[in-house]
Amino acid sequence: MSIGSSINIEFPMRIEGRIDGHLVYGHVYGVAQIVDISNSNIIRIKTEKDVIKYLDYKAPVTLNGIALTISDIFPENTEFAVKIIPFTSETNNLI
Repeated sequence: MSIGSSINIEFPMRIEGRIDGHLVYGHVYGVAQIVDISNSNIIRIKTEKDVIKYLDYKAPVTLNGIALTISDIFPENTEFAVKIIPFTSETNNLI
């Protein structure tokens, strides 16, 4: 990341607003690295051993400022996957 780089920001929900979408914390629990992006917009991500043990199938995870749903977990090699829907790929710079 350098000065002038694009970033993704999801604005917080207002307390009086309708609850919709993912509920995620604004804390950073670890780092991850994209391992593979398939033609069907599935992103496979490698993370740390201390992080993978807390992930759950269909749970929300925030990557690069974008709330996503975990679609698969591969604990043996500390990887997980998310599937990017068309709206997400059109409105951010993740892919």
